[in-house]
Amino acid sequence: MTDNVISEQLAYLLGVVGGDGTIYVKKSKQYLVSISDKNKDFHFEVLRPIFVNEFGFNPSIIYDKTRNSWYTIVRNRKIVERIMKFGYSSGRSKTYVDKIPEKIMESNKRIKLWHLAGWIDAEGTSKTKRFRIKGKIYAYPCVELESVNKNYTDGLHELSKVIGFPSTKPALAKRNYINRKPRYTICWNGVGKCQKISTIMKHPAKKANLLSNISPGRRLS
Repeated sequence: MTDNVISEQLAYLLGVVGGDGTIYVKKSKQYLVSISDKNKDFHFEVLRPIFVNEFGFNPSIIYDKTRNSWYTIVRNRKIVERIMKFGYSSGRSKTYVDKIPEKIMESNKRIKLWHLAGWIDAEGTSKTKRFRIKGKIYAYPCVELESVNKNYTDGLHELSKVIGFPSTKPALAKRNYINRKPRYTICWNGVGKCQKISTIMKHPAKKANLLSNISPGRRLS
């Protein structure tokens, strides 16, 4: 595939790398992309086929029991450089400074949709929020996404507006992170938005959890 073409699979992979990926470059010596996730099936059934189909490359998948997590590891200069050409940096800059790739922001709605799906599979969490009004308890499902990099949450908020199911505006996460950088959060609230998100998710465990949260039996109102 040429550098100026982006497929749905690549858009999705760039979202996953943005959220859960690490890029390490030691020029002329090592070029590496590593993606971490605790779900084994996500690596073997989702990530590996994308690398094979998109790059003709079969990545290594290993389990680190000290971290209770699986890793998809790519040691290939051409692939790493291809990913970085979209604007991702190596090292800490990707986490704290980078933005949603301009190529994604300029692409059609379908590409934006799959990039958002990659981010949600990497960093999204589905849950049920509850609140009380006049003695009655109400509940609604939601999907939350957090990042220490506000550039990412700002960009994803803009993408979601264009796609047609906007998130909340980026805001500081309410959780108290002691001696850690502040985190920013966006949310998709309500059954309708969560149902749309469930149709684009590929992560087996996260998708199953979201479908459970939006099922009628789980809602109190």
